[in-house]
Amino acid sequence: MTKGTYVVATTALRPWTVVAGTVVSDTAAGLTLRDARMIVYWSSEAHGLFGVAARGPGAGRVSPRVDLWVGRVIEQTIQCTPEARAAIEAEPWR
Repeated sequence: MTKGTYVVATTALRPWTVVAGTVVSDTAAGLTLRDARMIVYWSSEAHGLFGVAARGPGAGRVSPRVDLWVGRVIEQTIQCTPEARAAIEAEPWR
């Protein structure tokens, strides 16, 4: 994924960790995100992980941001829409 792109990423190890943030680097060694937030839960109105990347977590739960997050074993990286980014950055916790 290109540096500066806002994404939702999942780790390959179970249980999944789902994180959203701006790509700092994406290499074989791992993915580094700036201003990262964990998507703890998304509601059924999100319509799954792709829906989170398209529209946001709905009535979900999003953690406060951290400056940097580094994931070592990444399974998926999905580019977010501006709408999804705004919804995630609002940090809903319902």
